[in-house]
Amino acid sequence: MVVKLRYLFSFSVMLIIFISIIVYDSVGFASLGLSLDELIIGFGGASDDIFDRLKSLVRNFEADINSVVRINNGVEAVSVRLPVHLRSAFISKVSRIFKPLYIESNHIYRACFVPNDEYWSLQWGFRKIQVDFAWNISVGNSSILVSVVDTGVDWNHPDLAANYVALGYDWVNDDSDPVDDNGHGTHVAGIVAAVINNSIGVAGLSQVKIMAEKALNSTGYGSTDDLANAIIHSVDSGAKIIVMSWGDYYDSFLLHNAIRYAYSNNVLLVAAAGNDAVSEPMYPAAYSEVVAVSATDRWDNLASFSNFGDWIELAAPGVSIFSTVWDDSYAYKSGTSMAASFVAGVAALTWSVYPQLSRDDLRIYLREKADDLGSPGFDIYFGYGRVNAWKALENSTKISDIAVFGVVPGKAVVGQGMRMRVYVNVTNLGYETEVFNVTLYANRTEANCLEMTLQAGESINLTFEWNTAAFSFGRYLLSCCVDPLSNEYNVSNNDKNSSVFVWVAMIGDITGLNPGEPDGKVDIRDVALVARLCGSFSSDRDWNPNADVNDDDKIDLRDVSLTASNFGKKT
Repeated sequence: MVVKLRYLFSFSVMLIIFISIIVYDSVGFASLGLSLDELIIGFGGASDDIFDRLKSLVRNFEADINSVVRINNGVEAVSVRLPVHLRSAFISKVSRIFKPLYIESNHIYRACFVPNDEYWSLQWGFRKIQVDFAWNISVGNSSILVSVVDTGVDWNHPDLAANYVALGYDWVNDDSDPVDDNGHGTHVAGIVAAVINNSIGVAGLSQVKIMAEKALNSTGYGSTDDLANAIIHSVDSGAKIIVMSWGDYYDSFLLHNAIRYAYSNNVLLVAAAGNDAVSEPMYPAAYSEVVAVSATDRWDNLASFSNFGDWIELAAPGVSIFSTVWDDSYAYKSGTSMAASFVAGVAALTWSVYPQLSRDDLRIYLREKADDLGSPGFDIYFGYGRVNAWKALENSTKISDIAVFGVVPGKAVVGQGMRMRVYVNVTNLGYETEVFNVTLYANRTEANCLEMTLQAGESINLTFEWNTAAFSFGRYLLSCCVDPLSNEYNVSNNDKNSSVFVWVAMIGDITGLNPGEPDGKVDIRDVALVARLCGSFSSDRDWNPNADVNDDDKIDLRDVSLTASNFGKKT
């Protein structure tokens, strides 16, 4: 019986092994939950003998061969799949035994996105700013709303309807239908957000939502009050970007106030520089709150008609641009109006990928990613350069963003020379593991500094210890700051202030006429408060952190003694 059981057990084990081999061969490593790597081993035309020897080695490393690449019947390279934890040992042994010409990762390449829109071949400006490469990363996000303040939009145009939202207004005719009766606004809208890959017409730079504010009449002219109303209404409707392909040399208080209103609401404002080939400031483009855009041709020269000056921020294609026009049609147009639309579209595409960027950080980011034209650095013709959509998106997996979300003092009053704790939340909103310093300041004087390592998406609650020995009596605003990282463009969240002030006072001076504020003397009220709470801990209902004089999470005779030792003294 024992013998039969032994044979039965042996047979069962063999059967399990046999089944495991079948499963292994049929489903592979990944289905068994192993982390895999794929390597290419280059032999440069070796004989099949090398290949046969490699197969034997591969089996010893629990690996398998994906494919063999041959050139003129010689083995050019072999693709091998193996568990990640065996990668280093495998490479070492293969290098020692076979001395291959190269070993590299089996990299994955992407198909370059080429839209099937009928007139894509006519859209030279899009290819100039390399948006077809950028589309491999993103074509845009519908959460971004762009307002076209112009002659209106042919909102039922087959190349615009899917991206249009009916949030705008017709200020010229005073109704809720901002339909285009000129064609200019529709041309602008098509550059920004014509529907991509729908087999008809043109492709827009970004697949975001667009709204129309009609403030220019059928001849392309509009009054200050209508334009101001259109800008304000765009902001109130939730627009994140406003494109203004119009202007004049008149500096209006009302128009500037509308621009300031949009700017104060974190809206990115983009405007045409003008088409008179002069350096005189054109408004609204020349306002500091606005991105002023000059126009370039297909050879990256400044367009013959484009305005210029030290108020230009960016340049973009603006000569013979093919886009949508009214009556469901398409046409070429030239002007800085078209160039401004390019910048608005690239901004919308970039914000779709980097939603954590503030408006000002996005503005700086677009400058840094532009192609520098003309004189090195900033110049009066191209500003910081001609926009490049691909450069703006190509490092989407490497962008850094460290945010400080909370700075909470452990108490409102601390005795001079004593220590107190400050609680800080720091989060890595980026895509890479980062090593950085977090610095605590008291009235912008450094109080402490910690070095941190945070993985992508990780959040941590830090506890700083502030030694107040070097700080004089007085009120302090605590803040915490992370120095900007090399690839960090959203720096607006790197610095955070506490919501309350902290007083550095005489040891034991913990009460005053105002709650949480010392009164400059240690009297019976201070001693009474500490004595009444003696024996309590931080978890108790009546806990008062100011009475924990030495900040050890309990109020005991040591706290009473520290307070009583200064009884009767004044600052």
